[in-house]
Amino acid sequence: MNLLNRKKCPKEITQCECQAAIRILRMKDTYLWQCKEFVAVHNHDLVMPSQMHFLRSNGEVPKVVASHVMSMKRCGIKTSSAVAHMALQSGGYENLPFQLRDVYNKVATLRKLDNLPSDSEGVLAFLDGLSTKDPDIYVEYKLDDQNRLANLFWADGMSRRDYMLFGEAIAFNSTYRTNKYNKPLTIVVGINQHFETCVFGCAVIVDETEDTYCWFLRVFLDCMGNKMLKVVLTDNDERIGFAVNKLLSDSTHRLCAWNLGNNATKNIKILEFNQGFYDLIYTYYTEEEFEEKRSELLARFGLQENSWCRTKYNT
Repeated sequence: MNLLNRKKCPKEITQCECQAAIRILRMKDTYLWQCKEFVAVHNHDLVMPSQMHFLRSNGEVPKVVASHVMSMKRCGIKTSSAVAHMALQSGGYENLPFQLRDVYNKVATLRKLDNLPSDSEGVLAFLDGLSTKDPDIYVEYKLDDQNRLANLFWADGMSRRDYMLFGEAIAFNSTYRTNKYNKPLTIVVGINQHFETCVFGCAVIVDETEDTYCWFLRVFLDCMGNKMLKVVLTDNDERIGFAVNKLLSDSTHRLCAWNLGNNATKNIKILEFNQGFYDLIYTYYTEEEFEEKRSELLARFGLQENSWCRTKYNT
């Protein structure tokens, strides 16, 4: 059934006519608590102490416990780790009066009711918590006019050390939107001595304007001690190009091979040409060999005056 408010109803606890009970009253005259009735005899087997937390009546998580867990989460500690810490203090999971899933449910409920920190506050708290383990982590962010998170950049200590060793050339673009806010995700990568990809930094930016890219490059350079680059590889976005020319004018700016290959496929609908073009950009040739093979390729398909071929060669 497609019911909008469908909810599983809890089943009633099966009664077995057990007379075991405890009754405590507060006396009106003395305001003291007094036990008025206590029957310890059960007509059924009792649950083992190690299984008491499975009882529905013991599944309620105290609000103070949930608040403590949320405080730890803001410091970058997972819910499961927070519960494990409490279990250690209590002498084991069997001594906790609730299960891990009960804590997850309680925390989720309180976040909705109390309008607790947003995703942006949560990620900033998480990154701040990482600084206790990685003192070299770098985090910078920018707020918009409404005090909302606009841009966020971060790089851990390993990324910064890698850049000092292998940061002569980088590649980055913002063509991937992988979050529910549809914000561009920018990842700066390079190559180490084993020709393996290494990440130098990441950023979530508010838009893909020239000003935003300028902010991103300024923060990136500051993070890396203003060590300048020799080569910057990007896609064909003019706004990135303007920002690179402003802040990295001494670096060589080129389009990355992957974007060039995609561009060739879209603009030149000749399979044999595209195969030869891929050979040009992915095979190592000397400058003289490259010029000779490029001229031969253009002449073979009559593309010497093709505007796309001329424009991309000049850039």
